[in-house]
Amino acid sequence: MIASTRNWLDDVFAAIAFAEVNEFETAREFLKTKRARKKKFSWDSVFTAISFAEEGEFETAKHFLRSGSRVLLLLEEDIPLTQELFHYIQGLIKPMNTAVEVFYIGEYIPDKLKEFVKPLREEGLFYGVIQVKDKEVCDEAVVEYIKRHPDVDFYVIKPSKEVAQPHEERILKTLWQKMGIPFILIKQKEFA
Repeated sequence: MIASTRNWLDDVFAAIAFAEVNEFETAREFLKTKRARKKKFSWDSVFTAISFAEEGEFETAKHFLRSGSRVLLLLEEDIPLTQELFHYIQGLIKPMNTAVEVFYIGEYIPDKLKEFVKPLREEGLFYGVIQVKDKEVCDEAVVEYIKRHPDVDFYVIKPSKEVAQPHEERILKTLWQKMGIPFILIKQKEFA
């Protein structure tokens, strides 16, 4: 009871914050989207998952138990991919029982990416990779993706080596202010 009231109040305060900056439509949409995202607990899903697990169909069982939400990981072509990043993502999404979808901005998808998502795929925590080849249209592509997938709870961004470009700042501003989707910015570790 207390947890559901707290969640409802979080939604209301977020809508108020948008309304205070004259984003009335966004505030209304935010409340509708947040309400639509909530998935009710179902014993049918639990028993169905148990049946599949007893038959050795573990991936199907995980599908029935998954929360229905997803995390969007934004990666750019010029950012080096590391195993640390994917261990961080795995540690982030596994306790939440949600899966990650990689939104890759770049001309070519590196083979390293396939290697790093393999453990996530084996645990049923990976949806797939979406590629956007042109950086100039990536902000619109991300917004469209989130509109089509209202189950995105938040997104994770690995920072670039350079100072943020105007299109990168637009992505953050658009997603945060217009879509009401929180984000996590992973900072680069500095080694002395």
